[in-house]
Amino acid sequence: MTVGGAAGCVIAGRLAKVDPKLQVLIIEAGPNNLNNKDITTPGFHPFLLNPAKKYAEFYVASNPSAFIGDRKLVIPQAAVLGGGSSINLMMYTRGSETDYDDWEMQGWTFSDLYPLFKKVTYAGMHWV
Repeated sequence: MTVGGAAGCVIAGRLAKVDPKLQVLIIEAGPNNLNNKDITTPGFHPFLLNPAKKYAEFYVASNPSAFIGDRKLVIPQAAVLGGGSSINLMMYTRGSETDYDDWEMQGWTFSDLYPLFKKVTYAGMHWV
């Protein structure tokens, strides 16, 4: 089992490919984004991060840090079907080749992941 969203779907797909008998469940929480103008209109991005709208949840991810004015780091995470891809201005970017190759993890090099990046970029961008 993994949590939904774009990253969760990639992990679920890779797990399913390892063992065809393996059952993988993807769980996403939140309202459906289909035909939701709040989500499909790029100019509404700041609106999506409004805590009153419930499209995002905010997690305190650190202790107070001098590097950010003695504040705690707060990270918004999507709380809508489609995960972060639904509330991040519908933009897609990926790291450079060395970002992946430097992990030195078998099966997670840029050349291993590139076919998956192409699938997401060319086939998966039509769900909004």
